Amino acid sequence: MSFLMQNFFSNKVHPFSRQRDSLALDESHENNVDLIRAVLRGELNEVLDLLQSGAFVNITNHHCQTPLMAASMYDRPDIVDLLVRYGADVDQFDSVRQTPIMYAAQSGLASIVALLCRYGANIDATDKYGRNTLIIAVEYGQEDVVKVLLKYGANANTKGKDGLTALMVACINGYEDIVELLCMYCHTFIDIDTVDDKGQNALMMTSYLGHTKVAEILCHYGADIEAVDKHGWSSLMFAAQVNSVNVIQILASYSAKMNLTNRDGMTCLMIAAEKGHAASVRLLYQLGCRIDCMDKSGYNAMMLASREGHLSVVELLFSFGGSLDNCNIKGKTSLMMAAKLGYVNVVQFLCYRGGQVNRNDKAKWSAAMFAADEGNLEVLKVLLKFGASLRLTDNNGMNCLLLASRNGHISVVEELCRIGCGKKCLRKMLDNKIFPRENLNDSRKKNQSFFDIDASEGKGRTALMLASKRGFLDVAAMLLRHGANIDATDMKSRSSLMTASRHGHSKMVKMLVENGAAVNSGDRRMMTALMLASERGHLVELLCKFKAQVNQVDKDGWNALMLATAKGHLDVVEHLYSKGSAVTFANEPGLSALHVASATGHFELVHYFIHICFNGNSDSKSQKKTILHSHVDVNGRDIYGNTALMLAHKKGHRDIADLLIKAGALPSHKEAGLMSPAMYRSTSPYEILVKDIPNETGILSLRTPTRTDETDILSLRIPNKTDETDVDLISLSSMNINNDKSRLVTVTRPKKNKSRARAAWS
Repeated sequence: MSFLMQNFFSNKVHPFSRQRDSLALDESHENNVDLIRAVLRGELNEVLDLLQSGAFVNITNHHCQTPLMAASMYDRPDIVDLLVRYGADVDQFDSVRQTPIMYAAQSGLASIVALLCRYGANIDATDKYGRNTLIIAVEYGQEDVVKVLLKYGANANTKGKDGLTALMVACINGYEDIVELLCMYCHTFIDIDTVDDKGQNALMMTSYLGHTKVAEILCHYGADIEAVDKHGWSSLMFAAQVNSVNVIQILASYSAKMNLTNRDGMTCLMIAAEKGHAASVRLLYQLGCRIDCMDKSGYNAMMLASREGHLSVVELLFSFGGSLDNCNIKGKTSLMMAAKLGYVNVVQFLCYRGGQVNRNDKAKWSAAMFAADEGNLEVLKVLLKFGASLRLTDNNGMNCLLLASRNGHISVVEELCRIGCGKKCLRKMLDNKIFPRENLNDSRKKNQSFFDIDASEGKGRTALMLASKRGFLDVAAMLLRHGANIDATDMKSRSSLMTASRHGHSKMVKMLVENGAAVNSGDRRMMTALMLASERGHLVELLCKFKAQVNQVDKDGWNALMLATAKGHLDVVEHLYSKGSAVTFANEPGLSALHVASATGHFELVHYFIHICFNGNSDSKSQKKTILHSHVDVNGRDIYGNTALMLAHKKGHRDIADLLIKAGALPSHKEAGLMSPAMYRSTSPYEILVKDIPNETGILSLRTPTRTDETDILSLRIPNKTDETDVDLISLSSMNINNDKSRLVTVTRPKKNKSRARAAWS
């Protein structure tokens, strides 16, 4: 309201474009400004003088508000009458499309509304938000205005853009008199069950907001109690959701169905139980609601209350005969749900009342497993007190200790170790006669908390391995103190140290080694912790400090340096080389680190290998030295006949190929039956001039540019006459040629070797 008042006092006035006359822009401009001010002050005579002086009656301010709107809002009936007689537009709208009658309606001025209705104002016009005058009057709680509008035939079924009718607005705001007025005046033509965009009618909205008297009025005038919205929710369900006991009683008195289900299969009692409304649960049960109904996921009221931790509702449902051991479609019971979410009081009540503590769901999880997995120590203690077994395993072989260790719940792990899950703990108890051997089996049957600390899950991983994988240092330390086997291995024969090394947990690696973990043991593929770390590019320096063997090889003959080379970890390669790893090493298939770097395209590593083989010399004489002179054969071949240069060309690493050639790699090889690098589509450093075409004998005449004191590398494509798609590439080395002459070179195509094995890096 204050916003509108401020607008009327604004000096920014301009003529209304559609109905202004020519004088409004010049002679009467000051009169136009003064007109609105006179209306706001209520000066009838001044308004009359201004109108007679030529003031424009439909003048608007910058919010498109007219003098008639000002008079309508500030209860100036005589001025309203005067303005209308002088031609004021009763249906003129402002910037939000509100008309003068809407201004009067929201101000509660029934006499002004009636006056404008008599002057023919459109009472069903809508504003920017789709509201007609009746909806606006209801929204502001103006009962007298509503009566006038209904008398003049306002449409009570009009919906705003939010889908709400005047009746819905009245119900939402709890205007009992207006609701009864609308129902009484319009019961013959108003649709009391009209729904909004969500499919909700006035009774549903009333039930959700807990307006008892309004709900009773709607039911009295015949509202549909069984109607449901798009999600299948009825008015009774909305009332149960908000614990509106009085509304529930009213709906029940009009014979509402108690066990109606929504789209998810939930009844009103289940909804109340999930929300923890004990009073509504009690009333609904007394009114005939069943407590054993299940929704589409298999939950009943007891499960829902347990899942949400509502102890009072759980106790109430149990007193009504609710079962504790029903399960949902996944096999989870009320006890499991409460244990998972850490509701100690609910767990204690369910256990005390006979809940099955060792029952499993479809994944073979027990309540104790849920508690251990979530780190709910107090819940686990309660379950152990009532006989929960810690030796149970799920479908993946996981037990409570494995679950707690995997998630780093140190308090749970400590408790499990304290009650005797470690081998060493049990041995100490036996050796010290704290726990007599002859009573061991009987005691295990009574107290099922004893189990192997080195028990493994389906993949062979122990609790220590799971903690090592995720870097839970405190958990691993606790397990080691209680006798966990530090060198136990999983199905891949990997130990905790290998696992920690592979995942880069430096503190874990250090602790495991200091506690005696075998540094150089290998897994099923004979890969050590150093190899796994080198492949990932971390912890190499730390493992080398603990005497890890840098030249140890895996099942395929790869050492740590080759593995780091394949992944492009230059810093790891440098450190391994500084610790004595042999760059010249070649495995059984004949692969060296240089082969690996060339094939995988790691230019910096190839450059590094060349650099270290030159021993750091940079003078012009040492530049002519090759890797071959440093005991690394740059032309060395694997078992498939591939050199480093061939592999680089085959993979398209031209920068590496050029680097190898500069370092002394030969593009051609004289050994019979072997492919040359040119056959891998190498690019020669020098162009050749083809002067002839192949003759019948397959001979080409070539002319090469003349060069002196230097070897020329020539590359040529020779088409195959029998198969146009089959192309060979031949590399040639020309002899020294005089500066002023060209030389004719004749080359014969070599025969194919169809039995040649495919390269290892193809």
